[in-house]
Amino acid sequence: MATAAAAWAASGTQLSSSIAGSRTLGSKRSEFAGVTTSLANLSLSKPAVVPLERYTGPVAKRVCDLTGKKANNKMIVTFSHKRIHKLQQPNLFMKRLWWEKKGKFVRMKLSASAIKSVDKHGLEEMAKKAGLDLNDYISA
Repeated sequence: MATAAAAWAASGTQLSSSIAGSRTLGSKRSEFAGVTTSLANLSLSKPAVVPLERYTGPVAKRVCDLTGKKANNKMIVTFSHKRIHKLQQPNLFMKRLWWEKKGKFVRMKLSASAIKSVDKHGLEEMAKKAGLDLNDYISA
């Protein structure tokens, strides 16, 4: 026991005679009964909290490819007139459409209203109106 006490003393910790007496401000109780380590005596080579790195890669946008529909800012107003901000997301689908001119499938992210418009007007006319090149959307 004497060697353990000497090792604790060499590392900058203090031995306490009672468990109740070790509850002082600026100290941390150890798992061992009666042993208290002072936070002032500890030296850390690394910071205690390591900040997380943010993801900076590509992020998929929630935007319709043909119509450009995107999220709308909405305010929910309660009875007490508190205002809660909410995003209304568009109703988007990943659709595989048949392109008759090339005889290939085109994969696009479309809103529900854009799908109805493609059924009514045709894929090429909608892409021309949006200024899109459908060759960029050909699925493998």
